[in-house]
Amino acid sequence: SEKHPDNLKKYLLDNAVAYKFPSDQALLLANQGVKLKDIARKITIPDEIGKTWYTRAHYGNYTFNARGAVQRYLGFYDGNPVNLFPLEETEYAKKLVQYIGSEELVLQKAEADFEKGEYQWVAEITNQLVMNNPKNEKARFLCADALEQLGYQTETGLWRNMYLTGAAELRDPNMKNRGIRYMSNREVIP
Repeated sequence: SEKHPDNLKKYLLDNAVAYKFPSDQALLLANQGVKLKDIARKITIPDEIGKTWYTRAHYGNYTFNARGAVQRYLGFYDGNPVNLFPLEETEYAKKLVQYIGSEELVLQKAEADFEKGEYQWVAEITNQLVMNNPKNEKARFLCADALEQLGYQTETGLWRNMYLTGAAELRDPNMKNRGIRYMSNREVIP
């Protein structure tokens, strides 16, 4: 506005910093040997960025941007030769369940971890059960419950949508396009 001519400049500069900082930090961490998978959990966004309302992670997420920067410059390979040609997810899941003992044993432990609020772990381990046996309804539903909790906890709209859609698809594996046409929905688009 004419009363505050520097507002637009501040807004643009703040957004530029919000994109540059995670990228720079991710590359710094990568150069220190931090693996791509771990960078997302190691990066810390300063309050000046994270607490400014228009640079908060409402749509995208700083961890996506950080991992994207590393992949752009360094690629997906993390330097561990075990990861050069990993097993397919279903094969990995099958072997993991065999090593642990049984689907029932994994579910018992996952249910206890869910009660402790370890939703990310529960989603990861029950995902392995679903990969191993897509018909295991108890595993699908527990994974869905964990994804739903993760969806409720995130500020990022994109992540929330992914978590909650994943939960819905786990609960109803036959879920297809249910005839929802968002572009013609007058309640969504005026």
